[in-house]
Amino acid sequence: MNEAILFGAASALLYGVTNLVARFANKETGVLRTMLWGQALMAVLLTLAVFVHPVRLSVPPLQWLILLGSSLMVMAGTACLYHGLAKGRVAVVAPVMACYGAVGAMLSFVTGEDLTPAAGAGLALAGVGAVLAASPSPDGKDKAQSKHSGWLAASGSALFYGIAYWLQGKYSVPVFGAVGTIWIHYLFATLVVALLALVRRQSVRMTSLKDTALVFASALLACGGYLALAFGQAGGSIAVATALSAAASAITVVLAWLFTREKVSRAGWIGVACVVAGVATLHLSQG
Repeated sequence: MNEAILFGAASALLYGVTNLVARFANKETGVLRTMLWGQALMAVLLTLAVFVHPVRLSVPPLQWLILLGSSLMVMAGTACLYHGLAKGRVAVVAPVMACYGAVGAMLSFVTGEDLTPAAGAGLALAGVGAVLAASPSPDGKDKAQSKHSGWLAASGSALFYGIAYWLQGKYSVPVFGAVGTIWIHYLFATLVVALLALVRRQSVRMTSLKDTALVFASALLACGGYLALAFGQAGGSIAVATALSAAASAITVVLAWLFTREKVSRAGWIGVACVVAGVATLHLSQG
C-alpha cells in the first residue's frame, strides 16, 4: 500500500496544478480544443514510450470493452470538469469534483478490498478534507454566483471519474499495465474528440502561442496525474490511490488563493489540514 500512498499523493499534486492551469486554458480556447490538442499531444508522447515499454494487446474482448467504456467516462468527466472550471468558480468546482475519490473508494470497499482501521481513518480524513478545503468563501460571492457556480458539471465529473478510475484500476491496469491503459485511453480519446469536432463542424485551430502553451501544460500535468494514479492502483490499493488523488482539490484551492486571490474560508483551511493529516495517517498505518 506504500506505493498507493506515494503515487496517490503525487497524482493529487499534479491534478491540483492541472485544475488551475486548465481553468485559464479553457477560458481562452474552449473545452473541445483544449481536450483535442492536449490529448493528441499525450497520444504521440505515450506512443513513443510504448516503443520502449511494450504493451500487451492480445486480451479478451471484454477487457477492451471495459477499457474503452471507462475511457468514455473519463472523457465525459474531463469535459464536465473543464466546463465547470471555465464557467464556474474553483471554490465550488474543486470540492464537488473531489468526491470522485469517495465514489471510487466506495466501489472498492463494496467489491471486497480490505483496509486496516488506521488506513480507513486516513482515507476518511483525506476525503473530508478534500471537500472542506474548497468551502465557499465568506465574501458571499458563491451565493451571488450560484447560478453559474459550476456545481452541476462538477457533480457529473465526480461520478464519471469515480466509476471510470475504479473500473480501470480493477480490470484494465492489471491486464494492460499502467502505461498501456493510459496510452490506449489517449489514442481513443483523441479519435473520439476529433470526430465530435468534425460532426459539429467546430474549428479546432489554436489562436495563439500562449493558448497552445497553456493547453499543452495542462495536458502534460493531467497525464502525469493519470499515470501516477494508475501506478498507485497497480502497486497497491485502488481505494487508497483513488481517494488520495482526489486531495487535488486542496492543492488547487491553495494555489488559487496564492495566484488568483480567491478567498479561502476557515473551513477551507481546516480541510487542507485534514488532507495533510489523512496522508500522514495513511503513511503511519503502513509502519
